[in-house]
Amino acid sequence: MAYNSEQAATSAYVFMIQSLLSPLKEIVHMPVKKIDGEKLFAVVKKTIVELDGIGFKVIGVVSDNNSINRKAMSNFSVPPKWSIVYPHPSDSSNPLFFVIDSVNIFKCIRNYWINQKIQELQLLGKQHELISYETTSIFISLICSWWKIVNVKTPLKGQHLLDPYQQPITLSPDNQTCEFLHKILSWLDSWKGKNCTTGTLTKETHLAFIHTTYALLEMSKYCINELKFQYFLPRKIQTDASESRFGKYRTLSGSQYLISIRQLYEVEAKLRMQSFLPLTLVSNTYGQLYLKDIHLEDSCNENPLESSVLYNFKITLSEKDFHDAQPYLPVLTYLAGVCARAALKKLKCDFCSKSLVLNKSFELNSNYDLIRNLDRGSLLCPSPDVVTAVLYNYKIVQKLLSNDYENMFLKQNNQRQIASEISISLINSNEFMHVLCMVQINFYNIFNSHLQQCITAFGRKSTKDLKKEK
Repeated sequence: MAYNSEQAATSAYVFMIQSLLSPLKEIVHMPVKKIDGEKLFAVVKKTIVELDGIGFKVIGVVSDNNSINRKAMSNFSVPPKWSIVYPHPSDSSNPLFFVIDSVNIFKCIRNYWINQKIQELQLLGKQHELISYETTSIFISLICSWWKIVNVKTPLKGQHLLDPYQQPITLSPDNQTCEFLHKILSWLDSWKGKNCTTGTLTKETHLAFIHTTYALLEMSKYCINELKFQYFLPRKIQTDASESRFGKYRTLSGSQYLISIRQLYEVEAKLRMQSFLPLTLVSNTYGQLYLKDIHLEDSCNENPLESSVLYNFKITLSEKDFHDAQPYLPVLTYLAGVCARAALKKLKCDFCSKSLVLNKSFELNSNYDLIRNLDRGSLLCPSPDVVTAVLYNYKIVQKLLSNDYENMFLKQNNQRQIASEISISLINSNEFMHVLCMVQINFYNIFNSHLQQCITAFGRKSTKDLKKEK
């Protein structure tokens, strides 16, 4: 039943609170038959006031560019008007920011310019003399840079990717994000003044673009100056969290896109129940394993396996196995670089570094193309020995998960050690064996999540078989 009607509800308004400084997210939904801006304003205002009353500090509201949402927010001022900031309903001396979801704006822009492959556009445009290809390429580049800035949700993203536009917003002079956003605002104002009828955004999208960019700048200043934040993460001001919740509703309703109000209530009950149940893995030997009690060891000093265990896995590799792996060598080479970096963090050895990593100035073969394309200066080029070790590991993991060995392999308690010792026994070289062992351990950690899924699935299957026998 709809909250504001005696008729059955046909849709639901979802309200989510999300912390700017922690992972906290809470959600409620309100079934409705039909709602207008005035009624929605009353609900939003009451929600904000009651949240403030129980200790939450609400500094802003985020929504899509729907006209009902805009009208509801405009009622926070007298007379009603569309603004980026309103007096807070609990304390008029505090601001209440209104931000239109940046994801929604980006989708609207992308509807007009689908192709975002700038390098290909520049190359093909020049070759085929495409009209205005350069200005289109520049436009896409500007939008992508804007998206990088508003899509930052971790403080170290820019450092890892060596991209100044993916740094969190700060007020320091060397921070480029604020300067770029101010330039975007000037460009949008200039574009609006040209009164273009073609080759432009819709009026609603253009206004939302200006509104959100300006609102994020003002909100970042308020959070840093008044609330004493060290930095501001713009992606926290998005509706992704609620969209993720919608995805769970659809998945738990039989992967249906359009779900009923009854299904929404049922799924919400399931999700709330999950928050009270611990996440576990099923083991034939140890029963229920709580994930928080599992500690993966990154050391090579594991207890030796009994020879009978390894004897059960009679695995050999042929030329055909290596030939079949040729298409995956660029990816395996990239993974080898990840493993080499993890090993070097522990070894702290110049000699080991020279053995594990190649100089980027050398002429390298096509297997390193993926690394070259993704490199921003910090990726490592692994040596052929490291690539060989990872290739052996990859093929052996494939064999262990084949029909011949999978059930037996998943019954073991030490899958990583089994795979590692089989790999070492097949690599006919004793040079740098300790180093290669560390590389292998790091490689198996990458595949750990896949193996755990297999263990869980196998455990469930075994439980069902036992019930059938009884």
